[in-house]
Amino acid sequence: MCRQTSRRQSLSEISFTTDVNASLWLDKFIEGHDTEETRETSAETCKQKLISELVKVKLPEVYRAKFARWKSVLEEIGAKCRVLKVDDRMIVGLGGESVLETSIVLHRVYGVPFIPGSALKGLAASYAHRKLGGEWKRGGRFHSLVFGSQDFAGLVTFHDALLVPDEIETLPLHKEIMTVHHASYYGDGSEAPADWDSPNPIPFVSASGRYLVALSCEEGIERILERAFEILALALAEDGIGAKTSSGYGRACFERSEAEILAERENSQVEGFINRLMALRNQDVAGQINAFYQEWKKSNVSTASKKRMAQAIIDKVRAAGREKQSKEKAWYQELCAFTKQD
Repeated sequence: MCRQTSRRQSLSEISFTTDVNASLWLDKFIEGHDTEETRETSAETCKQKLISELVKVKLPEVYRAKFARWKSVLEEIGAKCRVLKVDDRMIVGLGGESVLETSIVLHRVYGVPFIPGSALKGLAASYAHRKLGGEWKRGGRFHSLVFGSQDFAGLVTFHDALLVPDEIETLPLHKEIMTVHHASYYGDGSEAPADWDSPNPIPFVSASGRYLVALSCEEGIERILERAFEILALALAEDGIGAKTSSGYGRACFERSEAEILAERENSQVEGFINRLMALRNQDVAGQINAFYQEWKKSNVSTASKKRMAQAIIDKVRAAGREKQSKEKAWYQELCAFTKQD
């Protein structure tokens, strides 16, 4: 007991700065929390002060280098990565041990918020069991292969999702309040809830931001990762991760990669081309098909998309009954040859 008092006395001499480790500051120190002269009101004031300090902590500069190394390691092992953006706020680890009644998961070394891989795996496994049915139920073949069982770890590894540093200067932590109106009723149930019960405000911390989610598996079965990401995306959007999801916390979605955005834009371009071509009246094909051919030739799209466009022109020529007149033309032969390329 004396040693603990001495430790508190030593800590009391440390003043807060924005460069502290947020995890240690939350886990190890609260001013006046266990001194004899502390009264309940001053203890609550100390808790409020502690959380007000946490939301001011700066992102450690060394963390940026750590994140870069982590991302490099993931690439080396062939992990598939996607960036997860929290829609508003999330609270992972609310019920963990803390000097407060509430807690939040923070990295022990760097003090930044993150999402444990076990939490992501548990969320996806629970969603698959409850919503997908069949072999995706717990104990089913698909569920066991992806998420494992008591005797098998599962084919997919869910890595911890680390905070993407971007250009942020302070940690994406936020001060929150939950108010319990009927403490005795919700606690031991000794008293029935009543209108004259005093509200009990409880401070806690939530997090926002973008997080790098990484899944990996053995070489040769990478397609299974796509299915795991699909399930995880649905679970994050519909159920949310962490605590207080019924109040809207924990909802998140995966950001589209630049490649996905470009692919969607290209697909829209090709669909527009084909729709305009199909709307062309058969009697107008002879006079206007060359314009579509020239547009096809100048189009800057992938080979697969260009094949779709070429095949659409060929199909339109055939539908108009002009294949016989066109098959000796250089442009028509070019289209046919292009669709047969490997």
